[in-house]
Amino acid sequence: MSEPYDYTTTSDAPVAVIGAGLAGLSCAKVLASQGRAVAVFEKARGPSGRCATRESRSEQTGQYDHGAQYYTVRSPSFRAQHEHWLAHGASALWSARIGAWDPSQPQLATKSDEHERYIGTPGMSALGRQLADEVRAHGGRVRYEAPVVAIEGQPQAW
Repeated sequence: MSEPYDYTTTSDAPVAVIGAGLAGLSCAKVLASQGRAVAVFEKARGPSGRCATRESRSEQTGQYDHGAQYYTVRSPSFRAQHEHWLAHGASALWSARIGAWDPSQPQLATKSDEHERYIGTPGMSALGRQLADEVRAHGGRVRYEAPVVAIEGQPQAW
């Protein structure tokens, strides 16, 4: 029988990331780029979590983003990822108008602020797909339709 793995003193322990949303994939990307053994487990058929794009069976609907509709860039630390998405065609400036509902007004009021809005192209799930590709490019693994229901055994099995 092998010795139990001591996670408290080892910085090279394999890492399992549960969820292939943007946060999980960003975490996995950083760890994999530092040479860590990373495996991402996602219960859905694809990446992106709340930035998912769904396909409709209706010809009129086609595909639609059912979570986040757009994103903004407000922090310098996020800007590098945003620029990477733009350079790879996974993101584009969104110029649609945004309205705010006020029940006391007869019509929708246009909402504006100083932040530009961006969308994933062709849908928001493109952002997660790009991140998953980056995880793999650094040697990490991304598994879909792999719900985590329990954690048992040795990490080498991941």
